[in-house]
Amino acid sequence: MIVRIRSKDGTFRIELPPTADAAELATKILEITKNADPSSLMLSDKPRGGEQPMSKLLGFTLETMNI
Repeated sequence: MIVRIRSKDGTFRIELPPTADAAELATKILEITKNADPSSLMLSDKPRGGEQPMSKLLGFTLETMNI
């Protein structure tokens, strides 16, 4: 599955299996962004709104988060 990430550094596409967990996604995000603060990572399954802190999503798979 391809996950699209929007950040201050631009838009990125990350390919991960649906069974990957949020920690794997966070690691990939931190690898491709400049000076990202891990404590500030927020995810949403919508273009606007519904953001959740990454810390609340650890342990969940991309599939269960509807990402």
